Amino acid sequence: MSAIDPTLRNEIMKNLKQLPNRYNISVIHVTHNFREASYLADKIGIILKGKLLQFDESKKVLNSPDSLEVAKFLGFKNIFELSLLGFENSHKYFSIDPNLIYITREKKEYDYCFKGQIDEIMGITDHYKIYVNVNGEMFFIKISKNYFKELDLKKGEQVFLCFDKKDIVFI
Repeated sequence: MSAIDPTLRNEIMKNLKQLPNRYNISVIHVTHNFREASYLADKIGIILKGKLLQFDESKKVLNSPDSLEVAKFLGFKNIFELSLLGFENSHKYFSIDPNLIYITREKKEYDYCFKGQIDEIMGITDHYKIYVNVNGEMFFIKISKNYFKELDLKKGEQVFLCFDKKDIVFI
């Protein structure tokens, strides 16, 4: 549906969503559009290189990938080894949504806070993308234009990146 205008695409998606109940049938829909998949699907399968890597309820697959490969395919950002959080001898990973990272000049009361240096600031239409280097690991943060103006951040500045354990996705 990528070549269809948004209004018609939304109408088609609404009709597709009604098909299984209306006709008591199963529907297999192949897409690379994860928003489309999350709206239409009860269950999702991730197939890469001809191999089914994960199959489960759509919410579970899209929010809790079973592997690093699936997480990257789904577009997860800020994927790091668990050792960054203080777990020893771990080859497992975690991810933190760029929208759930609090950026500040002072350390705050969160489960995790890391000191880093702003590497890049990119102004986008309705938000800012900020890249912060924390001990050689590059974090990606998204913040609103209003919050960015309030903070008045500058490239090269030292900041704290904070987030809560509840917002971490373990991979």
